[in-house]
Amino acid sequence: MNQLSPSTIQSIANSLHLNAQVGVAQARVFTELEPILHARPTPFVRADIQQRINPFLVLPDAKSIIALAFGYLCNQPDYIPAPSDDTLPKFRRGGNYRNICKDRLKLLWSKIESQITCDPEPNPNLAPGAATSFKAKFLVDSGRLHERHIAKIAGLGWIGMNNLLYNPRFGFECYLGLIVTNLDIAPTSPIASGCTHCRECLNRCPTHALGEYSLDYTKCISYLAQTDERYSHLSCDKCVWCKWAIKN
Repeated sequence: MNQLSPSTIQSIANSLHLNAQVGVAQARVFTELEPILHARPTPFVRADIQQRINPFLVLPDAKSIIALAFGYLCNQPDYIPAPSDDTLPKFRRGGNYRNICKDRLKLLWSKIESQITCDPEPNPNLAPGAATSFKAKFLVDSGRLHERHIAKIAGLGWIGMNNLLYNPRFGFECYLGLIVTNLDIAPTSPIASGCTHCRECLNRCPTHALGEYSLDYTKCISYLAQTDERYSHLSCDKCVWCKWAIKN
């Protein structure tokens, strides 16, 4: 069989109409994140930093991490607004994005697995003599592995000053999902940052919760709306803005 490549996975995702861009990162311990996560703890994610940087705690024999950026549900042509959507930030419109994106990851994986399984030739994505057991773990906004960092390494975009991943296709308006697998897939290359440090995304924050690549979550309206019933009626997408999105 032909080696399973990122472009093949992208073609499969396109055939399934997943509205997604695909990248691949080599599975390794992302030690470069450790000092950053120690310096910037947040209640959004797990306190155990090893859980955030070590994919082998997710899948002990991991070889690759398939990263996907999905466009916001509310930006898709088949989106039908619900009566309550006007009170929600854009990332929450259109349904439970965690469940929907995880289902899409599983659908993509089932297609990958069937394509490999049906091929009579040896599988070059597994080491010689290895058991032909294809394994995968699916992560969407789970607080485990650091999705943005892995997506950046996999070439899905760059990190803006607002701490979000900017994807050339979807802008900041994308969800991230990971498939941690024991398949050995050639990684994709990171892309250069297009951020010009114009600070516009920071300047739009109404509560000044954002600093340069930092966030004071106690001031973030989106965080407060998700964690405190007193603010559940609020929504905010002010920082999800970039001149690159307007140009493109």
